[in-house]
Amino acid sequence: EYLKNNCQNYTILRTGWNVGISKKNKCVVNLTYETLLSEEAKMAFDNSFSITHVEDLCASISKILFNNDVSRNDILHLSSSLTVRRTELADFIIEHSKRGKDMTYKKVPFSDIKYSEPRGKLNNLKSQIKFVNENIKFRSPYETILEKVKFLDNLL
Repeated sequence: EYLKNNCQNYTILRTGWNVGISKKNKCVVNLTYETLLSEEAKMAFDNSFSITHVEDLCASISKILFNNDVSRNDILHLSSSLTVRRTELADFIIEHSKRGKDMTYKKVPFSDIKYSEPRGKLNNLKSQIKFVNENIKFRSPYETILEKVKFLDNLL
């Protein structure tokens, strides 16, 4: 709101969970992977979000910055249009991880999970901007998840 009310020329970029293939990257895949290896893991069946590969995010930001056709003074959602439920993420990690046999969880509602910081239950971004929808491509969140799981498995 500050930018919208105080700047004449702005573009606000919003994204979902960003996933980078690095040890330093704190992302939803890494956090879920680690939680699945802990005792008494819980996953919310009613929690969903967008997942974006960091490389796709960087490419999309570059296209926006260097394109004069992008509307200014707008909010752009930059993310894969596919959403992932937390339990779907957990099941996918278990199925594709070398450590899947060591992973388990209990399905619970989002309200039963106590996070260390506030989190939204539904974090699903979809762009309504023609330029974004026609000119920016994001890989499937499952392709990104698989790449990150293979990376995490190889850290063993």
